Amino acid sequence: MKTRITLAAIALLAVGSAVAEPPGPPPGHRGPDIERLAVLLDLDEGQKVAVKQVLDEQFAQRAAAKQQARDSQTRPSREEWQAKREEAQKETLEKLRGILSDQQLTKFQALTEARPRGPRPDNSTGGNQ
Repeated sequence: MKTRITLAAIALLAVGSAVAEPPGPPPGHRGPDIERLAVLLDLDEGQKVAVKQVLDEQFAQRAAAKQQARDSQTRPSREEWQAKREEAQKETLEKLRGILSDQQLTKFQALTEARPRGPRPDNSTGGNQ
């Protein structure tokens, strides 16, 4: 009897925690949330694949630039990082221009401009990364 109650309690906890999890990328995931973008921009399957590829490339380039700065033990100035980020944004928009409609591209720009910058808070570590 106790075993049944214990198993039922564990099952309820598992279901409750699964339901309580917010939708979105898995914990520790970095990079674009293509599922969210697909809904917000109303992407078809072909666009979804192409946009994911473009954004993954941009993410990899940014990660490589950060790693290169760490490896060389130099820290670019804020202005240098800003210039690199703006250049990467321009490249990304040019690539997306061939994939997205004008309306979708406008929405994408609005979404990326409205997005907060800086490290993402990580609730599991109290907001510190």
